[in-house]
Amino acid sequence: MNNVVVGLGKTGASCVRYLVKRGERVSATDTRRVPPGLEELGELARSVDLRLGGFDLSLLEGASRVLMSPGVSLDEPIVKAAHARGIEVLGDVELFAREVHAPVIGVTGTNGKSTVTTLVARMAATAGRRVLAGGNLGEPALDLLAQPVALQALHQIVIIDAAVGIFWIVRQRRRAFEFQRGGLRPTDDRG
Repeated sequence: MNNVVVGLGKTGASCVRYLVKRGERVSATDTRRVPPGLEELGELARSVDLRLGGFDLSLLEGASRVLMSPGVSLDEPIVKAAHARGIEVLGDVELFAREVHAPVIGVTGTNGKSTVTTLVARMAATAGRRVLAGGNLGEPALDLLAQPVALQALHQIVIIDAAVGIFWIVRQRRRAFEFQRGGLRPTDDRG
């Protein structure tokens, strides 16, 4: 699989680490000449095709998947070009959802996500669950997969704080939930 990571902040760096660890081909692009995730990658940056100072659309040649950092607008030309070529565009949260085995609670919205995530994590821990909390709150979603709790299903729970624009968890989960007229209802895998 040939992956293009768009945006090299904390989440983008997490995507690069995750994909390289899995032995997948990775390139990354950012509008900044020295993005914050570059230093975080350290020596790993040498094994990745990096294009900095502007989103490089030429990376889409031969790409099979584009991973978007949450701070990058979905209106960027690189996103539109990827869609036009039929390349899958997703975020770290969706990639996380494809791998995690523990139940996931996703917290999204405009305000209060971190507070609600922290509250739900404490409630779950008080109820005897082993809990991981991450996403926009601290540790990126893909980094949580390195912890055994995320890969076990019994008495575990993972809570993800995610901005509305990146909350793409639904497609790969057997039982996802969508907001519908004042309540949550289970949906099937067709989405």
